[in-house]
Amino acid sequence: MLGFCFKPAATRQAKTALVLLICGLLGSCGWGAAQRVSDQGKARCESRAEREGGVIKRWYTYNRCLDTIEQRLAQERAVAARRQAAAQAQRLAFCRRTRPQASQLVAEFRREQADRDRLRAEVYRPTAKPQPPDPAALSKLPIYDQELDQERYAQAVQAWQTKEAARSGAWAAEHGRLLAGSEARLAAIARELRALNPALLTADASPRLEEQAVVRFADCSPEAFR
Repeated sequence: MLGFCFKPAATRQAKTALVLLICGLLGSCGWGAAQRVSDQGKARCESRAEREGGVIKRWYTYNRCLDTIEQRLAQERAVAARRQAAAQAQRLAFCRRTRPQASQLVAEFRREQADRDRLRAEVYRPTAKPQPPDPAALSKLPIYDQELDQERYAQAVQAWQTKEAARSGAWAAEHGRLLAGSEARLAAIARELRALNPALLTADASPRLEEQAVVRFADCSPEAFR
């Protein structure tokens, strides 16, 4: 008796499944002419249908999604294009607003960087060491005079070494002071430049100019920010 009561419902479900299957094979079920759907649209609809329960419901969701997916994708592309255009306009306006100050800071950074690199490359150059007596001329002198010349030479070398130690120490101190000052000024310029526009410098501990970004912001043309 119960089987008889449920038989019409089971028959209707079977008929519905058959109709849906036929619709799927035909590609249309009274929902308008079939339209060309991109691979992106099909993938989007498949992802949406996978969240549904049951084969029939997934099939139904997938096919209904195909009817409007291209319109939705077009709307999404339009929104993305508007956002991109707005972001481009903001970057361009920022570039034009900060270009004078950025150009000045970039020039100062280049000059100070060149001075810093020059100081780093400098080395101490000692004065000429006293020349020893000529052996040929020395051999012609009496032994007493030879010993006297050798002693005078040793004293000259000792005096030279003393003076060189003081001279090189003074040079190292002054050179270190100049180098530290240059590095401090360069770091200050880098901080100011990074605060104005971080894109113009690398993120290294010893920053360098991002040359492509410098050229782009020096130009400030719409094409440079596309």
